[in-house]
Amino acid sequence: MTGTKGQDQAKQLREKMEVYQENKNAEQTIHSMPSRSRVHKKRTKSKNRKFKLSFPLIRLLLVLFLALTVAAITYPYWNR
Repeated sequence: MTGTKGQDQAKQLREKMEVYQENKNAEQTIHSMPSRSRVHKKRTKSKNRKFKLSFPLIRLLLVLFLALTVAAITYPYWNR
């Protein structure tokens, strides 16, 4: 009887150790990941660059649109 009880106890201990190792590995993967602020900081840097590059183009298009609008409104008065 003691032989079967010892085998059962070893099996339970092995299962507990497997669960412990899985939990330990999960904690290590969580700690090896970058912090949330670092991830989002990279994302905002790339968004800011796109906005800064496209802003002069938008400004140029707005100025051209306004110039064409003013020219179209004042065109009838050019021949007088």
